[in-house]
Amino acid sequence: MYVEQVIIGALVILTVWVLAAGVLPVIPKELNEIAGGVMFIGGAYVAGILYDRCADSLLERIERRRRLRFAMKRFDLEWPLKRDPFPQFGHKQRIESSVFGYINSRMRILRALTTLLPAMTVAALILNDPGNRFFAAPATGVIYVLYGVLACLVEYPTTHHWKELNTHRAPPFVLEPIVLGFIAMTVLAFEVARLDCEHCVRALEIAIAGTTLTLISAWAWQRVNVTLMQLIITLHSKTPDTLKESA
Repeated sequence: MYVEQVIIGALVILTVWVLAAGVLPVIPKELNEIAGGVMFIGGAYVAGILYDRCADSLLERIERRRRLRFAMKRFDLEWPLKRDPFPQFGHKQRIESSVFGYINSRMRILRALTTLLPAMTVAALILNDPGNRFFAAPATGVIYVLYGVLACLVEYPTTHHWKELNTHRAPPFVLEPIVLGFIAMTVLAFEVARLDCEHCVRALEIAIAGTTLTLISAWAWQRVNVTLMQLIITLHSKTPDTLKESA
């Protein structure tokens, strides 16, 4: 757990620094290298904890939609719901700690990458042409804040709130705040690449690579989510009481 938090935090610190300064951070000569390294790791750990919570909030609606879709298909349910379609999910802590810890670690890293890679792409473009940071950095901040607030403004009901699910009208997937945020960041990345007249080909390659990696991370995060849900079903199918509950 601690390792991935430090990795996530380090990526956050580097990204924010590049967006703000247009260069990679360097430990000042006045600081001892070991002391500077310890300070960076400590800061990265704190930043990782904070950003992990933010990434969880950004993707929570998508995760809940995916969980409902999985349960409806897995148990062949129809609307309107008459019970919690996935009561087993509430007992995921029963999974062997080593297995759950491994899956949770992968989810945490992929969740962070899915939400952070668009900003990292813009940061890479700024390194390619630091002059663009005066436009790209504020635009990145506005997009993250705007769509982050929208994602948290109205919660998508969990499966145990099945009565609310019967009346909840979710927007089409492409209109989910996090999806709109990704589209906005992609447009921003390609606009920054277009403005880089001196290294336009390299900038375009960076924008394409960043967008592709974001999509791959999102796909991998979804696959790990499915793996977790399938593991929960497998675990509970061996328990007579739970089998009756899900029948």
